[in-house]
Order: sequence, then C-alpha cells, then structure tokens
Amino acid sequence: MTRFSLFLACTMAFVACQQAETPTTITTDSTQTSSPYTALIADLESKYNTPVVDSQVFVNNRADSIFIQTKYYAVLSDTIKVPAALNQMDATQDFMTHPFQYDVSIRVNQHAPVTTTIKFSDFSAQYNDTLKAYGMMKEPRIVSFDKKRNQLVVRLSNSIPVAGIGEGERILIELSGHVKNAEEQE
Repeated sequence: MTRFSLFLACTMAFVACQQAETPTTITTDSTQTSSPYTALIADLESKYNTPVVDSQVFVNNRADSIFIQTKYYAVLSDTIKVPAALNQMDATQDFMTHPFQYDVSIRVNQHAPVTTTIKFSDFSAQYNDTLKAYGMMKEPRIVSFDKKRNQLVVRLSNSIPVAGIGEGERILIELSGHVKNAEEQE
C-alpha cells in the first residue's frame, strides 16, 4: 500500500470515528411543562457557547484529496427576539435566542484553504416577512460530495425557533468557496 493510500485510509477512519454521535439525553424538571420545543431549546442553548466543529475528507474524480472543516456557532453579539405571538411554547412571553453561522474551510491537496461563511441572510430575500425578521439558520450538514461537479451538497433549515415556521434548504458549495442554492443549478 502506498504512503498516500495508507494516509488516506487512516484519515478516513479517524474522521469516521470523530463523526460517531452518542445519543443525547435531555432531562427536564418534573415541575416544568414539557413541549415539543423543550428539546429544541436545550439544543440551542447547548450550542451558544460550544461550536459544533466537524472534519471530512473526500476524493474527487482527479484523485485530489479534499479536506473540509466546518464550524457551526452562535453569534452571541446579535440577538433574535421572537415575539410572544409566534411563541408556540409560551405565548405570554417573547423568546430570545442568537443567530448562527456556518464556516466552511476547503483545502484541496496541500493548497491554501478557501474559507466561506454561510449566514441566514444569504437566503432571507426569498422568505416571507415573518421568517425574514425572526428566522435563523439551524443544523447545516454536509450530505455528500458531487464528484462530477466538484461541490459539496449541504442541507440546512432556516426557521423561527419555537414557532414551527421554516424552510429546508439544499445548498452547493464549490471548491472555490462559492455558495449557491441547489435550485439555481437544476
């Protein structure tokens, strides 16, 4: 086995181990009212101070090694105030949260990495006024690498927390860092 093949196999095994998720258990105080949003809020709050970092390796049709590192994090300097009228968890009070961003760093072979940041505002022009005003990006995930087009396929949700309003998105990230909605390509 060549050094490169051995390196690639070890890297892929390491990445696979890093991606293994352990089940999360959320416990609530018995005096609190449980709702479908309890887990959502716990998940949001856990990510405020702990960015989600991931690494993946792909190989394209030209046998280039493509190293991807992502970081999903809260922008704590900004706040989203969802009005009580939209708060399906507790219609008596506003819900406060922070917007999130998604940094994607792409390195092909040993070249310098290209980094791009994806934000809710990159998509908000296509949404209704309510989603534009109170929406945030949630849960971006790389779902595949399109070898023919040399681009990452990412799924995410742009939604209003605790309101049940949102849109799923499928975006494409080219190796140059250019981001576009998958609908633009089809």
